[in-house]
Amino acid sequence: MRRVALFFLFISALSVGLTGCSSSSHTSNSASARLAYVTLSSVNQIAGFNVDSSSGALSPVTGSPFATGQSAFAIVVHPSKKFLYVANAGENTVSLFTMSNAGALSEVAPRTRVGDHPLGLALSADGNLLFVSNTNSNNLSVFSINTGTGALTEVSTSPVLTDSPTALAILPGGSTLYVANSNSSSVSAFSIGSAGSLTPVGGSPYPTGTNPSALSVDSAGHFLYVANLDSQTFSGFSITSSTGGLTPMPGSPYFLTLGTTNTTTSTPVSVAVDTTNNYLFVPVVNPVNIYGYAIDGTSGVPSNLSGSPFTTSATGLAFSLVDASGKFLYVGNQGSSSISLFDIASDTGALTSVGTVNTGSAPTSMVLVP
Repeated sequence: MRRVALFFLFISALSVGLTGCSSSSHTSNSASARLAYVTLSSVNQIAGFNVDSSSGALSPVTGSPFATGQSAFAIVVHPSKKFLYVANAGENTVSLFTMSNAGALSEVAPRTRVGDHPLGLALSADGNLLFVSNTNSNNLSVFSINTGTGALTEVSTSPVLTDSPTALAILPGGSTLYVANSNSSSVSAFSIGSAGSLTPVGGSPYPTGTNPSALSVDSAGHFLYVANLDSQTFSGFSITSSTGGLTPMPGSPYFLTLGTTNTTTSTPVSVAVDTTNNYLFVPVVNPVNIYGYAIDGTSGVPSNLSGSPFTTSATGLAFSLVDASGKFLYVGNQGSSSISLFDIASDTGALTSVGTVNTGSAPTSMVLVP
C-alpha cells in the first residue's frame, strides 16, 4: 500500500502558482541559455520554460506543453543537452525526446518498456547509462545510451533487484548509484561498472527513517540527505569517497525541528542541497512549509537556519531543486498547479518568495538545464 500512497501523495501535493514571475525569452540552449522542464502527470505532458539567469523567472518555451506517455513522472536531461528522458509511470515506459536549440521537444518512437511503475531516473555522469527505478516490480532497469541518437539498449545485467525503489541519485563523478527503498526504509548503494553492471557496496542497504522518498547529494560528493515520508524526519549520511559507502551522521535521522522530540506532524516530500553546499532545504506538507538548515562543512550535520521554517502560499508541495548559481530555489506545488520561486540569501540561506508560475496542471518533477 505504501507504494500507491507515495505516488498519490506526490500527485495531490503538486500544484501552486508563480504569478509575477515573468522573464525575457531565450532562443538557444547554448552555454548562456537556461531551460527548465516540468512533468505534468495528470495530463500526460511536459511543460518547457526559458529561465532568466538574473532573476530566475520562468517563461514558456514556444510550443509548450509537449505530449508524453501516461502519468509522466521523473525527468532527466542528457549531459549533451540534445536528449531528454521521461519515466511514464502509468504505462511502464520511458520516452526519449530530442531537444531543439530553442528548447522545443520532439518525441522519438517507440517508447522503451521498463518495469512496473517507474518513478525515478538517473543518468551517469558521462551520459552513457540511464537508470530507472521500478517501484512495483522491485527492481532497477539499466540502459546503455547511444550518444549520437539517444536510443536506449538494456544491458545484459538488467534488471537489478531492490525493494520498492523510488528516488535515485548518483555520486558526482558517477561511481555510485543511490536508491531509496520505500518498503524497507533504507537506501541501497551500488558501484557502477563501465558496462552498466551494479554491485552492492559493502554495508548496503543502509537504514533510514520510514518510507524514504527523495535523495540529494551535495556537489562535492561528501554527504547524502534523505526525506522520510512517514516518520516526519530526514536522514543524513557521510559518504566514503573511495567506496561510496554511507555512514549515518551523528543524531540522524533528524526531526524537522532538530529537537530531541518531534514537535510537528509535517511530512517531508523532498530534500535539496544548494550548489554552494552550505544549505539544505526540506519542503513539507501538513502544514505546508519549507525547512532550512545550515550544513556543517566537515560533518554534514544540519543546524536550523534563522527564520526556518519559511512559509509559502502553496497548498501542496512535491519537489524542490536549486539552480546552478545557487541563487534560487524552485518548489513544485500541486494544489495550485504552479512552481514557486524563492531567492536564497547567500550569507544566511534565508528564503524570500519572488513569485510563482502557472503550470496549468499539477507538476510532479522538474529539471533545470544549465
